[in-house]
Amino acid sequence: ITSRKAIGAGARHVCSFNSAGRRTCWGRNGNGQLGISGDTATRTSPVSPDSPLVDWSSVAAGSNYACGRLGGTAQ
Repeated sequence: ITSRKAIGAGARHVCSFNSAGRRTCWGRNGNGQLGISGDTATRTSPVSPDSPLVDWSSVAAGSNYACGRLGGTAQ
């Protein structure tokens, strides 16, 4: 992983975004915290969530969730 602008770490997963504002996540996904609809598989490599949104300005993660701010709007 290169050029990460911010990283949010949960209990067993991580989400980050790059300088272009594109978000990726990896790790445990038992509660859908990686943002991939209908998929709860653990990911050992970064994957892009279902949302095609870009322009992320912050990211946070907790034990079973990940969230962030898109431009000036919380997601």
